[in-house]
Amino acid sequence: MSAPADLLELPHFDDALPVADAVLYEGYVLYPYRQSSLKNRVRWNFGGVYPRAYSSAQTGSDACAVGTECLVQGEQAALVVEARFLELSEHVPDESAVSEARARSVRWELGRLSALRNGRAELSFSRGRLHGRLEAALEPVTSNSARVAVMLHNESNSPARERVAALPDTLIAAHLLLGVSSGAFVSLLDPPPEFAKPAASCTQRGLWPVLVGKPGRRNQLLASPIILYDYPQIAPESRADSCDATEIDEILLLRVLTLSDAEKRELAAGDPRARVILARAEALSSDELMRLHGRLERTGGNSATICVGERVRLRPKAGADIFDLALSGRMATVREVHRDFEDRLQLSVTVDDDPGADLGELGLPGHRFFFFADEVERTRGDQS
Repeated sequence: MSAPADLLELPHFDDALPVADAVLYEGYVLYPYRQSSLKNRVRWNFGGVYPRAYSSAQTGSDACAVGTECLVQGEQAALVVEARFLELSEHVPDESAVSEARARSVRWELGRLSALRNGRAELSFSRGRLHGRLEAALEPVTSNSARVAVMLHNESNSPARERVAALPDTLIAAHLLLGVSSGAFVSLLDPPPEFAKPAASCTQRGLWPVLVGKPGRRNQLLASPIILYDYPQIAPESRADSCDATEIDEILLLRVLTLSDAEKRELAAGDPRARVILARAEALSSDELMRLHGRLERTGGNSATICVGERVRLRPKAGADIFDLALSGRMATVREVHRDFEDRLQLSVTVDDDPGADLGELGLPGHRFFFFADEVERTRGDQS
């Protein structure tokens, strides 16, 4: 006997939240994180679902509804949808004024898809000042699969015709998380051959669905206003949000440190999330900065990564330079990754027991050594 809908273990999206949060705050505030900078004078550009009056005034170019279509397998599949967005905390005279947005979400457990009456369902909701509606529609594809369409509508009665006035009633950075129990989603980017045509016929309205969570699992989708690949991941070097997931945290934080004292004071007086970025940059230790640095991914079927700051044991190949051979078996620390003129990756290292290792750490010649990735071995905690 199958479990009733209210006893199903529907996903709670914990694995998907890091990427979903990156989407939520993408472009929230950008380097140089000051309100006077041109790029921060028009904010909240991703995933806006606007009031109908404003959307109509823009002839629909700023949508009042967004949606996604996806394919679900499983006769007993049950679905949960979570809409996530930002709500502007207060009315402001212009977008560059000090403003803050709070995260909002709506969780909708639809239960078994086979139980949807007439293949349709809807849910109205209010979160803070915002009002909206979720719609779900089901269309069978095969005896064991269906196309599911989910739409998110802004139901605000705001009469605003100008963007600044409409923003407080806008679902900002809106996206959907979809989870399935007793079933599986079909990748729309790489569908199995039998689902190629149904996948190609799925229509996306401002949101693009990709598989998320642990790679290989197919029980969660993120429908994002930013186009992603299946199983997107936050880089392990990125340890906090810089509101720009397409940028490199190390570069952003180093740039923040180059701001003048006057610019830092303006930044600190602005958005609270920008203040956190400033505090994080100024509190960085040299070790933390090294951990932000890039990593080398080995090829040839070995998916292990070598990070800057990691300790390795040197294993130069036979026929290497005599000085390199003299360092065989020694412990070293990776300082940088380089690409030579033949497009080969090399590791720049300092030898741990070199009395001049501190000079090598500063990049001075004579205490930096170069090895290819296959000439070092990871120590996995070996400190000898």
